[in-house]
Amino acid sequence: MVELRRHFSGKPQLLSPMRAFVTDGCRQVWQETSDVSAIAELELAVSETAGNIILHGLKGSPDELIELILNVDPHNASVTFRYSGCGFEPQAIPPPDFSGHAESGYGIYLIEHSVDDVSFSRDDAGLCTIRFVKSRKRSA
Repeated sequence: MVELRRHFSGKPQLLSPMRAFVTDGCRQVWQETSDVSAIAELELAVSETAGNIILHGLKGSPDELIELILNVDPHNASVTFRYSGCGFEPQAIPPPDFSGHAESGYGIYLIEHSVDDVSFSRDDAGLCTIRFVKSRKRSA
């Protein structure tokens, strides 16, 4: 297993480098291009998670740091975001409005449907943690 860690400031323009960090780490271990779908789903989950942290968790404070931890083995990738900021209660988020009238509110839905498992927690030091796991799908 490979573990990679990096800190990013809470700036929206760093969403692309966050995605690249995860993609590059997965490709280091998987070393195949057949995992395009799994990597694309991870990139979507990373974008949605980081965007929500920056907008809601950090309240737009660009000086706050987000720790991004990637664990990759031949079968799975685990992505963990750690940050100090507002707590998050996923059950308090209403389901998305698919009527065509809402411009936002799809983040949690997209994250949950892009990865195999997602969890939200806060540790004793007050750091918020969002962790998700994506199983690698190999073509037979």
